[in-house]
Amino acid sequence: MQEEEFPKVGFEYQLILKHLLEHAAKVQPQGAIVYKDLIRENYAQLYERCQRLSNALKSLGVKEGSKVISFEWNTHRFLEIYFAVPCMGAMMDMGNPLPVPEQIVYLINRVEDKVLIFNKDFTSLIESIGDRLKTVRHYIVLADDGKLPETMLDPISEYEELLLSASPNYGYPDLNEDTVASLGNTTGTTGDPKVCFFTHRQHIMHTLIWANMLQGFSGERGFDPRRDLMIQLVPMFHAHGWGNPYMATFLGCKQVYPGRFDPKVFLELLKKREDTGTRWLFMLRSYDA
Repeated sequence: MQEEEFPKVGFEYQLILKHLLEHAAKVQPQGAIVYKDLIRENYAQLYERCQRLSNALKSLGVKEGSKVISFEWNTHRFLEIYFAVPCMGAMMDMGNPLPVPEQIVYLINRVEDKVLIFNKDFTSLIESIGDRLKTVRHYIVLADDGKLPETMLDPISEYEELLLSASPNYGYPDLNEDTVASLGNTTGTTGDPKVCFFTHRQHIMHTLIWANMLQGFSGERGFDPRRDLMIQLVPMFHAHGWGNPYMATFLGCKQVYPGRFDPKVFLELLKKREDTGTRWLFMLRSYDA
């Protein structure tokens, strides 16, 4: 039988990250996303802010196939980066601030990141390597106070100002599910870290398996997104936070991001929630582990 005689596939659904984001905004628009015990946005607003970020990055020259690296703690802003970068067809590079500066320089130059997004806490680190970064064309600062640090890094923008100036509407493309969505790095035990690639399909399949496992426990052990919530303690730059941000968005549950892990802050979060009847999903790992 010749190839043209085979019947065509009647339905094909690409497993891409934009579907998680759009699903959450449609099904659970008022679901809360908390940062440091304050509700910063809901899923409808998350969708809008992701589109603003994608438009802002596009204005800086980011396009399909471009690489964007971020150095950030566990925040609602990092969640936005998790979606805005790969959904526009670019690649999210998971910047790890813990290796020695020489290895960070090596990785950024090897990947050829175009835009570098960093928490204000990392200003000194980024300044110390800025003159050795061969491909970075723009810096974006993530700051709780909304203010740029005093720095020689140039050109540089403040994250919230960029979002305010960008359009809230972005037509996310229907990418092929095998498109690379993100980049991670090995520990480099026997040499410099090695770059790992993750596709949209891989992220979606991990999300579905993870969510199914959590909800599959019998009785009271099962995770109920109407009652339970996710607190992100695994560093989001480590193995994509074990996939929790994508899984929690898919389920539409309440998400809590404590920023840089501080035991005192974490215990205060527990104390304030202890009478709500909400069960917590804990994923524990220290930034200094």
